[in-house]
Amino acid sequence: MVKKLISLFVGFLFVFSSTQITFAQEGFDYNRAYSDYVYTLDLYRKSHSEYLLARSQYQQAKTLTAQTAARDATAKILEARDNAVATYLTAIRMRLGETGLLTRLDADVAWFNDHKSRIHSAGTLEDLTADSDEAKDHFELSKSLSYEALLVISQGKVLDLREQVEELFTKLKIKVAQLSSDDGFNSQVVDRWIIETEYKLTRSQEKYDDSMTHLAEIQNPKTKDTSEAYNSGLFRLQESVQYLDEANQYVREILRGIRTK
Repeated sequence: MVKKLISLFVGFLFVFSSTQITFAQEGFDYNRAYSDYVYTLDLYRKSHSEYLLARSQYQQAKTLTAQTAARDATAKILEARDNAVATYLTAIRMRLGETGLLTRLDADVAWFNDHKSRIHSAGTLEDLTADSDEAKDHFELSKSLSYEALLVISQGKVLDLREQVEELFTKLKIKVAQLSSDDGFNSQVVDRWIIETEYKLTRSQEKYDDSMTHLAEIQNPKTKDTSEAYNSGLFRLQESVQYLDEANQYVREILRGIRTK
């Protein structure tokens, strides 16, 4: 029973350590939420070490005192784990705009807070094992939700970048069209840059659309490995950003061509 608990705890620890919120921190609310997550994760790791010690002593001594200590350490780590998950989901929530995901994240945070409040009532290691299994099952849903939210956040960043590039590009195309009526302006080179920019923007959009396909995979309850779908979606967004960067370089060439008229 104790071995079952420890293997579960280690699994959660690796999940928290490897899944990161990768964009720059903006705003007091998010900074505080992220700091809370880091703090609670440190507490979880500390309680994990204490649990290992209590587990070892219980396995060696098999006394009632050792069993009580193991039970207390188990309850402590379960509470710390619930708290870490709740603050992690809260940090993700702070990075989202107004989407339907907010309600789902709030409900998930409430679930773990409620679960944590019930742990102290467990009287035996068997009860704590049941509580742990309950959280383990629910966390599978939480992982999918967190990956979905993180990918949506990343997509929002790409959309913002795309809007900036396209806004400037549209203005420059209008300016080029106006200058083309001037006999003294040779638009041949600039027109080539315009075509190249449009090509890169199209490629970028295709990669973004691919990321939406992976988002749908995460949202599909039948998907077994949502982390793979998330990583694939994030990779497509990175490709999309690369094409946007190349498009932006061509936009600069267009601007340079206009300025040197």
